Amino acid sequence: MENNIKDYVTPQFVRTLFERDLLPESGERWAISICGKIVTINGKVVFPSRAQAVKAFYNFFHWRAMRDLAQVMHPGEERYYYWRDPNRKSNWENLKKALAEKYDFKFIQV
Repeated sequence: MENNIKDYVTPQFVRTLFERDLLPESGERWAISICGKIVTINGKVVFPSRAQAVKAFYNFFHWRAMRDLAQVMHPGEERYYYWRDPNRKSNWENLKKALAEKYDFKFIQV
């Protein structure tokens, strides 16, 4: 006699199978969005607070974004020119503003 799998896939079975992998229903959760898509940082999509999402974005993208921006703004300069750029801090702030205004960059609560 063949087992009917549907009979064994009960709410309890599903709850037990997925309980470690589902987001809790309560609590604060944040994600990073740009161009209407969610950004992953080392495979992580959801952060437990906005502050942690902001920090993760900074830690993951700051160096790369500033280096790439400096290469576009100052072609022909050495690769690490941006470290000497006196506008380094304001460049980061202006980059984030441009991303928000032109590419819908934001931290969203999910």
